[in-house]
Amino acid sequence: MKINSKWLMVSSAVVLGVFGLLTSFFAKELLLHTKVTSGGAGEMFMQFLAAGMLGFAFMNWMGRNAVLGGIYGRPIIMGNLIHFSLVLIAMVKMLIAKPDLPGMWVLAGIYLIFTLGFLNAMLFHPAGKTGQEQGG
Repeated sequence: MKINSKWLMVSSAVVLGVFGLLTSFFAKELLLHTKVTSGGAGEMFMQFLAAGMLGFAFMNWMGRNAVLGGIYGRPIIMGNLIHFSLVLIAMVKMLIAKPDLPGMWVLAGIYLIFTLGFLNAMLFHPAGKTGQEQGG
């Protein structure tokens, strides 16, 4: 299945930007919602997560017009695929332990959509481009 890589990049940039800003400004509240108690270390790791999400958001926004199926766009796709899939796995592990977090289910669904989108972009050529046009 071919997808429009520009839509994938723009939507992931917006979602990661919003998540990054919210995580940056509301780290303590998010930790309380997930019922995680870790002192100040949890807030520090939430800030690390926020920085990573904002970095991916800017990278995706700046790469939105690139052809992402060839050799030059593959690192962007792989970075996003690894981010979305590993965070999804961590969310699933948390949901198995604490299934009473409705917000986490929504986030896991969003991350599942982007994981599948970037997996699709990794496995198939971008919509409307041939192998010659991509350089591969």
